[in-house]
Amino acid sequence: MTMTTYPIASAIKPGDNPLFDMMTKVGSVYSDSLQSNANELWMSSARIVQEHATRAMVNATQDCIAALTQNVADLQQRALVRIGSANQQAMTLMTTAFTNAMFSGFKPVA
Repeated sequence: MTMTTYPIASAIKPGDNPLFDMMTKVGSVYSDSLQSNANELWMSSARIVQEHATRAMVNATQDCIAALTQNVADLQQRALVRIGSANQQAMTLMTTAFTNAMFSGFKPVA
């Protein structure tokens, strides 16, 4: 079995066979199309992932800021309640001390 036995198996060179040339050109057209499609798919997918990641980061930041703001407002309200309670206790202590001082001066001397 030599190459001459099966001449179809011999190497086909461009230009020797019009059918081969046509199929090569068709393959090239499809290859270019597939390459363009793959590039577009890759770039559009990357853009979508980037947009969603950015949006998620922005939303997370906004949610965090909202939670921190609410926390500060809650703490401020509790702090004012505590300060009000401390002021009330201080006034009670001062009023009691003032009242005791005033009435101790009016006690009959024995």
